Amino acid sequence: MATVSNTPLRQIPAADYHAASGLSHSGMKDLAISPLRYWYLHINPDRPAPEETPEMRFGTALHCAVLEPKEFPNRYAREVSADDIEGCLRTADDLREWLRCKSLPVSGRTKQELVDRVLGNDPNAPIFDVIKAGHAAQNAGRIILTRDEWDRVRGATYALVNDEPRVAELLQRGTAEVSVFTQDPETGITLKARMDWVSDDYTLDLKTFTQKRGRSIDKSVADAIYYEGYYRQSYFYTHLRTLSESRRKPPKFIFPFVESEPPFEVRIRELKPTAHGNPNLYWERARIEIQGFIYTYADCVAKFGDKPWREARSIDALADEEIPAIAY
Repeated sequence: MATVSNTPLRQIPAADYHAASGLSHSGMKDLAISPLRYWYLHINPDRPAPEETPEMRFGTALHCAVLEPKEFPNRYAREVSADDIEGCLRTADDLREWLRCKSLPVSGRTKQELVDRVLGNDPNAPIFDVIKAGHAAQNAGRIILTRDEWDRVRGATYALVNDEPRVAELLQRGTAEVSVFTQDPETGITLKARMDWVSDDYTLDLKTFTQKRGRSIDKSVADAIYYEGYYRQSYFYTHLRTLSESRRKPPKFIFPFVESEPPFEVRIRELKPTAHGNPNLYWERARIEIQGFIYTYADCVAKFGDKPWREARSIDALADEEIPAIAY
């Protein structure tokens, strides 16, 4: 793959990126909940280790399969299943039946005794425990995906790369997993991002979505963009690239969305600063919200440093609009 030319963008290990200080888009999600929540999860020396959800595990594997296909077989393997093995001997009863059919003794205090007797008569007998142990040794160091995870990753990857020529075309030029660090010109704080795919002309970020409650595919994608804050991410990544690369014209920002379950619907969305010469409302909203996060972050750093970002609370009167069911 071609590297990004004439830019300060860097390919560094994910662990190094996450260990580096700075305000990221994912950090802004915690800052939006509260400054103390941000401190607890990102600065606190005793912060809990992030927990990988099944959705995160699937998404990470999919990103590797789509954006770094040569690396995928080095990082991932599919679990071995008894259903894949003809005549698989899984239980002690399976082993005894195999021995009985060979007119061999079926007695044994442990399952391992039966395994040893079967192997002594046929070293290639399809014993699941033996096959599974060999599979684990052969794939040591790889992440083992379940059959469902493997099939979903492969299905979503095929839908994106093989069924969608436009996505395949976008992935012909660029670099995967690119990190950028730059300073906010107003506050001086470090801003950082780890971008899925970067070319000279555009930034691409791969997303998954689920269809729920009978919503159309387009509505499901639109909801994800809004409720997951992806509109902020598009602005933030574009803003960082414009700053760090001293660009006059910002690069395009493109979201390929793929459904995380069959039939793996795909939608490709470009988020733009303007439409027909006028500012897009979501872009302006993102700009205002991110500017607010940056100011909040800078203020807390100056006020609290690495100590807990906890403000003394006052007694606040509850406003009607805080309870929409009553207010409206």
